[in-house]
Formats: sequence, C-alpha cells, structure tokens
Amino acid sequence: MTEFTTTSENKSRMRPVAGLTPYAGPWGKDQVARLLKHAMFGATKADVDYFSAKTLSETVATLLTVPAAAPAPPLNNYSTGADPKNTDPNVPLGKTWVSVADNNFNAQRISSYKAWWIGLMATQTRSFQEKMVLFWHNHFATETNNNPARYAYVHNVTLRRNALGNFRTLAKEISVDPLMLRFLNGYKNVKGVAPDENYARELQELFTVGKNADGTTLYTESDVQAAARVLTGYTIDDKNVKGVFVLDRHDTTNKQFSAFYGNKLIKGLTPDKTAASIAAATVAGAAELDQMLDMIFAAKSPASASNTTVAAYLVRKIYRFFVYYNIDATVEANVIQPLATIFTNSKFEIKPVLQALFTSQHFFDAGLKGSLIKSPTESVVGTVREFNVAFPGATDYLSQYAMWNQLVYQASNQGQNIGDPLNVAGWAPYYQVPLYHELWINTDTLPLRYTFGDTLIGAGYAAAPYHMVIDPIAFTKMFSSAADPTQLVNDLLAFLYQLPVLPDVVAVMKATLVGTVADHYWTDLWNQYLAKPEDAATIKLVKSKLSALYKHLLDQPEYQLA
Repeated sequence: MTEFTTTSENKSRMRPVAGLTPYAGPWGKDQVARLLKHAMFGATKADVDYFSAKTLSETVATLLTVPAAAPAPPLNNYSTGADPKNTDPNVPLGKTWVSVADNNFNAQRISSYKAWWIGLMATQTRSFQEKMVLFWHNHFATETNNNPARYAYVHNVTLRRNALGNFRTLAKEISVDPLMLRFLNGYKNVKGVAPDENYARELQELFTVGKNADGTTLYTESDVQAAARVLTGYTIDDKNVKGVFVLDRHDTTNKQFSAFYGNKLIKGLTPDKTAASIAAATVAGAAELDQMLDMIFAAKSPASASNTTVAAYLVRKIYRFFVYYNIDATVEANVIQPLATIFTNSKFEIKPVLQALFTSQHFFDAGLKGSLIKSPTESVVGTVREFNVAFPGATDYLSQYAMWNQLVYQASNQGQNIGDPLNVAGWAPYYQVPLYHELWINTDTLPLRYTFGDTLIGAGYAAAPYHMVIDPIAFTKMFSSAADPTQLVNDLLAFLYQLPVLPDVVAVMKATLVGTVADHYWTDLWNQYLAKPEDAATIKLVKSKLSALYKHLLDQPEYQLA
C-alpha cells in the first residue's frame, strides 16, 4: 500500500453527524459537481451547467429517471482480417451477435461486450442507471471468463432493466439468470444426496442477509442446505439464453428453515404419474424460490425491529459504494437505519433510498467532501467525460470500439476489469475491512492513473483515423474565465476537485500559463489566439501551456477523489 495523501489544507476529516434531514444549504455548481461525481461517472461541464439551473429535488428526480430506450446491443467489431479463420460466419461485421445461437468467437465477443458496456458509461445519459449497473455487477458478482458472451449480455440487460427498480424482483431474476446459474453451479444443482450449495450460500451470505461484523451469520448451515434443495431443478436453455425449471431435477421433499427465518417450512409436492399432477408439481416446485425469497426478505434485523436484515445490509453496501466506507455508530443510527426503514416500507424499491440519501443534509456534509477514492472505472471513464473527449459516431463503430477497448484496458490495468470481478464477493475495495477503497491505490496502480492522464493530455491513444485525446483548447473555451489565469485556475479547481489545494500548488498551476511574468501575458496570448484561431504558432504555444496546466491538474491526488 503506497502512501496516498492530498495537498489539501484540511487533511483531517470531521465525521459527519447530520442525518436524512432534507438538505437546505447552498445549491450551486460546487454542490452539483459533488452530486454528479457520486451519481454518475464524472461530472461534465454541460451536466453541471444544466443541473445548476434546476433545484436539488429536480436534479435527483431527473437522475432517478430510467432512459426511455434500451441501448442498442454490442456489435461484431472483430471480423476485420483477411483470414477466414478470423471471420465470424454467422455474424456479419457491424451486426450484433447477441441473438445468434452459437458460442463461437467467444473471446472476441466478450471483448466486444466489454467495449460496448464501458462505451455506455462514457456516453451515459443524465441518470443513476449506469452507476447502478456497476453497483449491481459488483453486488451480484459473476465473470465472463469461460462463459458465453451471450450470457454476459443477457445478464447485463437484467441488471440494467432492474437497476433502479425493485431489489426483490432483481434477486429473483438473478437466481435464474443463465450467467449466474453457470458461475455458481446452479445448473448442476440437482436432487440427490448432496445438492450443490454454492448459490444457496452466496444468496444469503453476499446477496441478501450478509454477515455480522465478527464474521458470524444469523442464518444457519442447515438454512444453506435447505436453500440448496429449494434451488434444485434449474438449468439453462442455451438457445434462448434463459434459466428453466425441470421438475425431474428438483427435490420435491419438504425444506425446513431455522428460527432466524421463523422456522419456515416450504412444503414440497411429489407428483403422481398423471399429466395434471406433474404440471401442478412443476408450478409448485418453481414457486418454492418465491417462497424462499419472501422468507429471506422478511427476516428481521436484530438492530431494529422495524427493519429487515436484507434492507440494512443492502443500504450499507449502497452507502459504502456511493458515499463513504466508514460507517460508525452515528452514521448507523442517523443514516443507515432510517434508510433501511425507507427500504423496508417501500417493499425494497431502490429509488426511495437513493432519493432520500442524495437529497439529505448528510450527503452534503462538509466532512464528506472528497470522501471516496475513485475506482479505476470511475477514474478512467470520468476523465474522458469531464475533459469532453470526443468519440466517433455509431457509423464508425470500428474506431469507436477501438477507443472503448482502450478504456477497458486502462481500467483493468489499474485494477478493475469490468465483467470480471476478482471473486464472488466483488472487488475487494468495496468490502475489505479496514482499508476498503484505499485498496484501489498502490505503488503499481497510482502511477498508471497518472500515466493515463498524461497520455490523454499528450499524444493520446491511437484508434486510426481517430485519437482518444484531450483537446485542451476546446476544453478551455467552455470556461468564460479562460482569459484570466487566476480565475481560470480557480474555476478549473472548483470543477475538477472536491477538496481545496494549498496556495503554493495553485501558484504552480497558474505559472504554467503566465510563467514569471505578469498575468496579462496569458490574457494577451489567449486573446491573440481568439483573434487569429488559425495561426499555427499561436495555437502551438497556447496548446503547450494548457497541456502543462492540465497535466499538473490530473497528476494531483485530489483528482482521484470524488
């Protein structure tokens, strides 16, 4: 673990004490940027300007709106060689592979899928949806490795469709999702002496109930065994990419659960040989999953008689993902438990929880500014979004996918390979006590973050005929203060950083524009460029000074905080 310190004047963090009381403080660009950096992948200037004209309530309502249209599916961007062995015979170049009932060219399709997904992040609409898809991907962790790309796509669609919906509904769909059935051996779970317990265990330990702080569980080992028997019978329809229930594979005996679940008994139904009896038993067998989920979601939390264990567990994960990893007794009492009550009372709807959290006094508490170290995906995608990096349009999908693949590679290189969390618990920085998000930063990954920013503001990443590169002049033009070096630096710091930096750091940044001469040097140079925007010598000098400034901004640790 490398030391990761900021140059902020306020190095000590005051713990917030505010709760879910609606925020009534200032609402301007600072607060908008703060909200968007947590709710989306970075805060673009266009989005900050847009929401600055709205109220906080209007902003959060917009963010909680699911985009009307589902995104177009990923394309074949891989059949580009002359060698027939590298050409997918069933999917023409530029067409989607997601509905083709074969698993050929799987590695190439997985690469296409990951590029498509990070492209959706980079071009996201003004909605929580994309950030929530990543949250659910980490929560219901699966992997693309050794699995059909079609399964990964269908899984993503399931997460996307339910991202801002109902958690109980999502848990049901994930339980019979083909990718999850493969990943945790659900499709191998058949009646017999020893049903496969993988998914039954993780459903309770990681996906719904969770563990106590000391690692113990409220449910019992017999609950895992009973749940495994409930889950027998599911297999995968590969052609249609869906989970199906097969009665002959299902344990039709009774399943007894522990006192934690109110001694719930899920009765099995053993059919005779008549068609009607078999049909009834098939319906009843598949319905056992619903009975078990209802039982799990109704289990009460020992910390609060009004809340379920599931509600409190998931709210803590949402808080750590979106706000801060440290949940002390004050935050537990003032934020977690009230949010869990909202979650329980709404029958596990996600929107009311996010709405209460992101409009609360607690979220805007000064002690939580710059509270999270950005994940690699947030850092990489947020950078290209915040600096308004241009991507090719849909008609040039080869260049488009090449750029998106570069984003996938950069985030993976820094420790977060989307589609492939490190294990079934997700990425360690989201759960590993006591460091949590500090684990994103080490002697390997921090220099890689800086190298990514340096390259973006320098030569860029080639994707012929395009470059993925920051245009420093175009970016600077978005700021009305561009001609004033002092105000420009201050505006950039307010836009890009959540924490203040020391005056000497600000002075160094300003010096990249004016050097050791008076401020009017930069003002005159910028105005000279505006008067003659085609003059090559002026463009070169302006670009050089702005590139140095943005390199310095990107290389500060404050930029890695949200």
